[in-house]
Amino acid sequence: MTKDWQFNQPLEEQGTASEEREKIAALFGKTGDKPAPVDNLDYLAAFEKRKQAPSPQPAPKKQVSKSLEQAQEVSSDITSDYKLYLSKQIAQNTDDVMLSQKKIEDLHSLIDQKNQQTKKLQAIYDAIDEL
Repeated sequence: MTKDWQFNQPLEEQGTASEEREKIAALFGKTGDKPAPVDNLDYLAAFEKRKQAPSPQPAPKKQVSKSLEQAQEVSSDITSDYKLYLSKQIAQNTDDVMLSQKKIEDLHSLIDQKNQQTKKLQAIYDAIDEL
């Protein structure tokens, strides 16, 4: 839990130099569970050693579809990535247009059916009026 801060207090509590050394040593993994005072630690050498150490290999990812893997291997620069993105968008838009045209055709056939029914009902209505 954090302490309540008052306006007349400094922003952060200042630790001692040994506490700061312990924190830095803990960052480099030089201490066990309990931080021990470290007086003769060469921070620059520890940093360089840590930087040159091989990074851990990431865990293998789940199998991805082959087309996606091939696309990632082929696309090495931004223009090919963007062309791939555009081709996917074009294909999706084409599919959307075809689906919309199908819906429009269905609506037109429904309108035609309703017009035919209306004409029949109007003819029946007119025939009843003549009686």
